[in-house]
Amino acid sequence: MSIIFAVPWAKLYKKSLFENSVSAQTNKTAVFPLEAVEERISMLSQLGFDITRELSSYRYRLQICIDTALKDGDYLKYRNAKQKMAILKKYKKI
Repeated sequence: MSIIFAVPWAKLYKKSLFENSVSAQTNKTAVFPLEAVEERISMLSQLGFDITRELSSYRYRLQICIDTALKDGDYLKYRNAKQKMAILKKYKKI
């Protein structure tokens, strides 16, 4: 199932495309957006697929979000990520 999602490798790209892009940023929360993983987990779960690996990736990204938000002083983002992590732990999904 993972193969059907678009991937950036094995393609040709113009070099200027990557200047000032998400991949050039140092903010890890921009590189690892939670929304994309949340949508993927939701869809795969509804289709009945094993989402163990996706949940592991999501937990990793949540921790990056928590650490970055704490460092940047972004209380709202920090609180939201901590709540999501607590929900996952409560229902033993990670």
